[in-house]
Amino acid sequence: MADTGTAEGAWHDDPFGRFTHRWWDGSAWTDQVNGPDGQKMTDPEGVAPSMAAPALAPDFDVPATASKAHGALQYKVLTQKDRLLGNKFNPTKLEDALNVLAQEGWRVVGVTTAEFPGLVNKREEMVVLLERTAP
Repeated sequence: MADTGTAEGAWHDDPFGRFTHRWWDGSAWTDQVNGPDGQKMTDPEGVAPSMAAPALAPDFDVPATASKAHGALQYKVLTQKDRLLGNKFNPTKLEDALNVLAQEGWRVVGVTTAEFPGLVNKREEMVVLLERTAP
């Protein structure tokens, strides 16, 4: 399923890493998911409240109305599963992605790791926070 990149309801890569896709209803992640076979289902674990923030939506673009003020700050979250990195962590691809984003005015303001529950084990994933001044 394609990532629509809008603030409206759409399917996105599951930020929790438990399923292939998760429904973003325009304001929060839901428990509606797609498994690897594309079957729609309800996540039996639900949605972790600490992870429901829109800032963790992969490739989530800020709606144009939210960034109209000249000089306002915009933020972007880059994870190792981001499509800029080919959905897999690779230091060279990370460096290339950061250089491309820097040319667009983005700068790194924070790097951390987050633990995501999986079907069998938890996994730790890198999270990079970027910031730029709105054009």
